[in-house]
Amino acid sequence: MTDAIASNSDNDAPPHSTPSAEQDTAKSPIRLVGRRLVFENSVLQVFADHVADDSQEVPNFLSVIPRCITKDLVIGIAVLPVQADKLGLLQVYRHALGRWQWEVPKGFIDEGETLEQAAARELLEETGFDHTAEHLVDLGAIAPEPGIVTSRVRLFLAELEPSAISQGRGHEMGHGEMAFFTRNEVSAMILANQIEDGCTQAIFLRYLLQRAKPEATST
Repeated sequence: MTDAIASNSDNDAPPHSTPSAEQDTAKSPIRLVGRRLVFENSVLQVFADHVADDSQEVPNFLSVIPRCITKDLVIGIAVLPVQADKLGLLQVYRHALGRWQWEVPKGFIDEGETLEQAAARELLEETGFDHTAEHLVDLGAIAPEPGIVTSRVRLFLAELEPSAISQGRGHEMGHGEMAFFTRNEVSAMILANQIEDGCTQAIFLRYLLQRAKPEATST
């Protein structure tokens, strides 16, 4: 994330619009009393929210709101590439943790993109595999950090042709090698804490559940 702009203004920022019916504040046990912008960049805004219920209040509750967000509160995608029954993962250095992690390709949605278009773009940019948006399999969504971040991430499966070859990856800060692993290897990597990313663990579980679905039978 770039173009960071810190703000110490005491002026209240306008309340975040809540386009989803499930965000109806009239039914919420928590009231938003006030909101102060404390940081923003080109991707997100960070607020200090004054929230209260019938018995207590918190004057500086951390609230992170991405700038580009769908009506269903989806801000990004994660995509699992699978080729010849093996799962593709990227080695990514996470500055916040100070270590390398194995993760699926993922990223934010750009303005005007569909979720499928964003998934296909991230897959191409981060792995070099060109997979059309129409052939992605939707595996559902997760809320990575619902305590403070207004966001969901949509999960997709990209089933690559066995003969598909990466067209080359663009440079992205902190990205290392890409490799394909068996399901047993990924399971062992999770247990060994080599895969700590929540999106990656969730998409692996969704993939296993999708594979375990009984085939639909005709009547």
